[in-house]
Amino acid sequence: WAPEVIEYKNKYYMFYTARTLNNPSLRIGLAISDHPEGPYIDYADKPFYDPGYAVIDASVFIDDDGRKYLYYSIDCSENIVDGRHESHIAVIELADDLMSVKGEPVVISKPDQPWEKHSGPQWLWNEGPIVLKNNGKYYMFYSANSFASREYSVGYAVSDSPMGPFVKHPQPLLWHTKPDKETGVPAVSGPGHNSLAYSPDKQELFIVYHTHTKPERPDGNRQVAIDRIGF
Repeated sequence: WAPEVIEYKNKYYMFYTARTLNNPSLRIGLAISDHPEGPYIDYADKPFYDPGYAVIDASVFIDDDGRKYLYYSIDCSENIVDGRHESHIAVIELADDLMSVKGEPVVISKPDQPWEKHSGPQWLWNEGPIVLKNNGKYYMFYSANSFASREYSVGYAVSDSPMGPFVKHPQPLLWHTKPDKETGVPAVSGPGHNSLAYSPDKQELFIVYHTHTKPERPDGNRQVAIDRIGF
């Protein structure tokens, strides 16, 4: 799940999350294609990134200096802190050809804001990271709370470096809403796990994310939404 494709030197690299047949623990895979529509072929008969524990939600960022970074979530299925299951966001540098990692991972985000703890106290999330650079600052967008709850939402944090430290904005960027009876606008539930895309002319930026198909009954049934976003 959670595939993300990046174009680099006329090839398309798809990072994704999966389990192997003989191991239920989640890992990050990599498949490569000559075309954006595929077919994608796994780079090897093994996970791309296997730190020995569950990791999900890979996202690649290439900086202006050409250095490359893999952002991902340390999954709460196996990450237990003081008796709590917690998802944390980490970053590790990628090799220039995107085919391996180098150095050591750095944890850059944990669920520590009040709005990020609505699904607690035993299960807490920071996941779905994606990084964008604007005017020399690094903006990391991420999601918190359970994906199947109405409180699943997008927050953001800012840093002077792609490796952090990142300082969070204290309030979420995307949050659930109630239905508006006067206008007929329905409720929005669980807006989360976003991606970002510029218009072809680079004049507009869009945020793409999912919400619950049935806001009155939040669950894993989701739909895609898109909005304009700016700095």
